[in-house]
Amino acid sequence: MLLLMSVGYVVGLPLFGRLSDHLLRSRKWVIQPSLLGMAAAFLFLVFWPRGADPIGIYLLFFALGMLAAPGQIRYSHIKELVPPEVMGTASAGINFFTMLGPAFIMQAMSLVVAGDPPALHSPEAFRPAWLLCAGGLALAGLLYLLVPESELFKGKEGGGNL
Repeated sequence: MLLLMSVGYVVGLPLFGRLSDHLLRSRKWVIQPSLLGMAAAFLFLVFWPRGADPIGIYLLFFALGMLAAPGQIRYSHIKELVPPEVMGTASAGINFFTMLGPAFIMQAMSLVVAGDPPALHSPEAFRPAWLLCAGGLALAGLLYLLVPESELFKGKEGGGNL
């Protein structure tokens, strides 16, 4: 399953890059739906029925990896939103919060999962953690609506070769 997450990510990188640069000609409208899509995938984990067909969970992990790929487009998006003289600072901010976010969420997940590690023998024990992830991603997706769209593609036909 973890391998499928990585495969999904590798498949998603060129797919979402093409979608951003040539089809939608938008950064925001590739990134924002992927955040809500990941939230939905985590909700599927919350309500995944015990004993369900394992093929579905493999596909879900592939989808999680693929939906994470537009995160790389944030770098282009921020580059197009800030003046060139602060681009380094903006990129450092993305990198900082990309590292701080997982560190924070892992600690938060340990607080919402009841019991000690030996007691965590069933998928149901992890439901609060998946719900926390789903809520955080949904909130991030909603907040991303406040981020302005890039001006890069305005007035250009057919997208650009970035």
